[in-house]
Amino acid sequence: MSPLTLPRPYPRWLALLGGGLLLAAFAWWALVFLRVLANGYLSTREALTCSVASSIICDLATSLCGKTHPLGITWYSPVLLWVSVALLSTAALITREDT
Repeated sequence: MSPLTLPRPYPRWLALLGGGLLLAAFAWWALVFLRVLANGYLSTREALTCSVASSIICDLATSLCGKTHPLGITWYSPVLLWVSVALLSTAALITREDT
């Protein structure tokens, strides 16, 4: 029996893990950038851009309000978002190959 004919539970686990990490990434972004938006350091469009790519503007905005954040969170990294997208994409590709 070849490995291709064995039932694979990986797509489900990859999708669940990717979905959980995606929710965590958006929660992390919201914790940091809702405070940035409330203080008027960035526009909504600029803050949304920071969810997928880091820049000097994003870093400056988060450092300006980092000391006033109730949880003390001073930075956000879009790496978690991209890892979750990679896991979800992999799960989708594996599921597609199985059908």
